[in-house]
Amino acid sequence: MIRASGLEQVILYKGLSSALIKKSYVSLVASGTISLEHALLKTPCIVAYCGSWISYLVYQFFIKKRLASPYISLPNLLLNKRVFPEFSQYQATDHAISKAAYRLLNDTQHYQDIIQATQPLKALLGTGGAAQKVAEGLVKLGG
Repeated sequence: MIRASGLEQVILYKGLSSALIKKSYVSLVASGTISLEHALLKTPCIVAYCGSWISYLVYQFFIKKRLASPYISLPNLLLNKRVFPEFSQYQATDHAISKAAYRLLNDTQHYQDIIQATQPLKALLGTGGAAQKVAEGLVKLGG
């Protein structure tokens, strides 16, 4: 799929992510803690998640219904707004993702707005026990 996209400089990386994130301008990531790491390191990312039908049903019930949130990424969930572009299941098309990437790569104001919008996360999570604070934040969203 990457080869068919016509992109010449695509790097797939596995391993410690923080150094790579700091050197990246934008990333395509799967939903999970990696999106929160991007937000804290001030590197915008595009979040895509295509899971099994069971995972999608759990998401539909727990996140959309219980938390009453349309978001899948931790930064968007915690900030309760769409900061990072995100796409789930059938929304995660090559066209949608490439359009979001194009905007991030070519619209510097949009790029800076995303970085600015992630700033409250550090204060929200504090200096220690981030996992506990994320869990507490998600519980508060669920009422």
